[in-house]
Amino acid sequence: MAKLKIAGTWSGDLQVELEQWTVPMLREEVAKQSSMPPETINLICAGKVLKDGDGSEKLSQLGIKNNAKILATRVCVDEGKSLVAEEERSRRLNRVKAAAAALVERHADGSLPLEDFNIELEDQNGETIRFGTETDRRAMMMGLMLHANAKKLIRRQLYKDALEVLTMGEEAFSLCNPKVIELVDNVPLLQIDMVWCYFMLRDISWLSVAGMRLQKAREGIERAHGKDSFRMRLLQAGRHPELALHLRMELLEGVVAYHSGQFDKSRKALTSAQAKFFQRRNGVVGEFEKQRALHSFCSSDKEGWAFKEEKDCATFPKFLYHQHDLSSVDLSHNNLTGEFPNWLLDNNTNLDELVLVNNSLKGPLLFPIHSHHNLTSLDISKNSFHGNIPIQVGAYLPMLWFLNISKNDFDGRIPSFGDMNSLWSLDLSYNNLSGEIPEHLAKSCINLRYLVLSNNRLEGQIFSAANFNLTNLWRLQLDGNQFIGKIPECLSNSSSSLTVLHLGDNHLSGRIPSWLGNMSELVDLKMPNNHLEGPIPPEFCQLQNLEVLDLSVNSISGDLPSCFSPPQIQQVHLSKNKLKGQLKDAFFNSSSLVTLDLGYNHFNGGIPNWIGRLSNLTYFILSHNNLEGEVPHLLCNLEWLRLIDLSHNNFSGKIPHCLDMTALHGDFSNATEPMRNEEYVEFELKNASSSKQVSFAAMRKEETVEFTTKKTSYSYQGRILIYMSGVDLSCNKLTGEIPHQIGNLTRILSLNLSYNHLTGSIPRTFSNLQQIESLDLSHNNLNGKIPPQIIELYNLAVFSVAYNNLSGKTPQRINQFATFEESSYQGNPLLCGLPLPKCCDANCSPALAPKASTDIEEDTYFMDMDIFYISFIASYIVVVLAIAIILYVNPYWRRTWFYLVETWMTSCYYFIIDHLLKGFRH
Repeated sequence: MAKLKIAGTWSGDLQVELEQWTVPMLREEVAKQSSMPPETINLICAGKVLKDGDGSEKLSQLGIKNNAKILATRVCVDEGKSLVAEEERSRRLNRVKAAAAALVERHADGSLPLEDFNIELEDQNGETIRFGTETDRRAMMMGLMLHANAKKLIRRQLYKDALEVLTMGEEAFSLCNPKVIELVDNVPLLQIDMVWCYFMLRDISWLSVAGMRLQKAREGIERAHGKDSFRMRLLQAGRHPELALHLRMELLEGVVAYHSGQFDKSRKALTSAQAKFFQRRNGVVGEFEKQRALHSFCSSDKEGWAFKEEKDCATFPKFLYHQHDLSSVDLSHNNLTGEFPNWLLDNNTNLDELVLVNNSLKGPLLFPIHSHHNLTSLDISKNSFHGNIPIQVGAYLPMLWFLNISKNDFDGRIPSFGDMNSLWSLDLSYNNLSGEIPEHLAKSCINLRYLVLSNNRLEGQIFSAANFNLTNLWRLQLDGNQFIGKIPECLSNSSSSLTVLHLGDNHLSGRIPSWLGNMSELVDLKMPNNHLEGPIPPEFCQLQNLEVLDLSVNSISGDLPSCFSPPQIQQVHLSKNKLKGQLKDAFFNSSSLVTLDLGYNHFNGGIPNWIGRLSNLTYFILSHNNLEGEVPHLLCNLEWLRLIDLSHNNFSGKIPHCLDMTALHGDFSNATEPMRNEEYVEFELKNASSSKQVSFAAMRKEETVEFTTKKTSYSYQGRILIYMSGVDLSCNKLTGEIPHQIGNLTRILSLNLSYNHLTGSIPRTFSNLQQIESLDLSHNNLNGKIPPQIIELYNLAVFSVAYNNLSGKTPQRINQFATFEESSYQGNPLLCGLPLPKCCDANCSPALAPKASTDIEEDTYFMDMDIFYISFIASYIVVVLAIAIILYVNPYWRRTWFYLVETWMTSCYYFIIDHLLKGFRH
């Protein structure tokens, strides 16, 4: 009996026989449990609607497995049940709202307000659109809200989250009357934004879907705007705001067509998009020249839609030179060239905010002629500014409380910033700054909440206790420098506020201080690649809010504290240390754990039973330890698990046959991962002296996981890590046969079972591993033939079955298998066929393998000549020594030998005189 989890119109568990039950039988049972007619029940599993077919197809044949999740929904079967349909629409809308509310809670910045409000819409003819029902109005409202907030996420480059919100918006729009949808252009615009997210995520699996969405968008825009957008231009008095819309659409159509092999269509679309871009740009510049009384100017291209060429770099708009009352300027993401616009500060004394992120500006950082007392926020990150940071920054910009000059080419020492009492956020990361952290910075900037100095060339001690007043820090990032010494105890003064502490990739030494366990708000602690030693303090058990812990590549020793089990922790990296002992109860309560990397340590014992409770575990690495016992079947309960590395241990027993119940069984089109905190952490800073707030996203350092594949160790990080999946059980003592269910791990990229004691044959199901790139079964006791179907693995780059007891022919040398050499098959005496020298047919001609045969003959020939030369020299030496010994021992033979030599010499002398020199005499 198998268990199915039903949710929707009825929720509960059903016990079924997957090999006997059909879809109609399952629908009848759900209808019985929910007291509803079977014809009103719609069943959905893994995003696919379960259809009756001919009624004979079993659930197991449809890919439904034990613990599968089935969604049961109600459907309307006739006009008399329109009320049921309306109720269902309302329920679906509430589910969308609930999902959106969960997203709000995840972002925790209030950017998705979900309260109801009244809306009035007009079509492109200016007439008011009337909603048929309250559900239509709510659905339209929800769709508009979600679309608007998805655009905010796109501007912040959170494309994955934006796609999630856009999908919710599409669901909300689908619940609205189609006749209402046809009158507005919101749904086509949403389709375009979804395709843009596909494009920015670089996910080619969405290619066909992207084409269909763009076609729907074009049809919807033409329906709403009229052919050639004549309605839009009529309303806009001859202007052409629709050009930007068509530019975006044609640009994406060109990209999709290109990747689909439709090059003529792609060239036509991109040419049209380029023409619209220049038409649009000229029109915008013309509008800019007309403006003279702006108070705020924003021209950021954060969505990345600008059609840029390398030669087409922009300069500052001319009209800005004539503005004198601006309060906020944002020119981010425009590929602007030139130097820092200090004239903007001179001309606009009321300027409060200047943002120039991600341009091509260069040169030194120039200040205005006079001090600017109103500028509070300056962000010039992601440019090419160079030179020293001016030491008088505090004198010229005394009111700054947000300063970000990261990702430039600044060098020299950090100025003191000591006279900038208002400074709340300072980011100098990813530059070439050197020297030590100024004492005045740590002593006088008492309001500093956010200090990022990562990836520079800073050195010396981090802070001194006597001059440390940064007691209000929220985030401290000093990783990627050359700091030395111990972790300063003065940081304990920030124990009540510090949430993020990054000290990795330095030269820190000493023990991990126990007072770190008193930082009750600590969420992210990273100190890898240092020289830290000693045990992990038991005080770490108090870090109940900890989500990320990285202490890898140090010299940490001792046992893991058995009480260390933070309920919110998601990432644990403790690899390449000297930890020992058994895992015991550590992590027993960490159900949110996604990554557990304890490789390259000295742990012993077995894998504890709490591993089955880590329902979100995705990356599980225990390689290069002294663990023993069996590989637990509890791993099969981890539905998100897709990377397992238990290599170089002492595991015994059989390989679990149920690994196909994990995420290793699936495909890349729905590559997802458990819910975790965003790679971008949202911060909102509020100046104590004003009501102004600045929200910004701080990028977390990407998680890195090391895994060996293709006989080489690689580090996978970021989005690439999501697509990596593999199993490495090599260098253990595993026995038994390879389960045929391993062939169901269709998502796997690497499988290494080498250096074990496995027996039996290679499963035929291995031909199902269509994504696999590395397969190593060498150094086992496998027997039988190599399945011929294995040649269907077209992505295979590394393959080895060496040193087993395999027999029969090697796989046909086509596709990838034509590239594998003799080393992939050696050590199997009964194997024959290319590339092995052994021929399978007793009457086969050497011409079948002329090159290999010739090489062998040549090698044999040269080996015989070497033996001949050696034996000849040895024989000659022996003969000469024998003659010398005989002449030395026997005086008679010695006299005879000298007489013969003298006779030969005399004869030779007279022969030369009589014959060879006769010609010279005459």
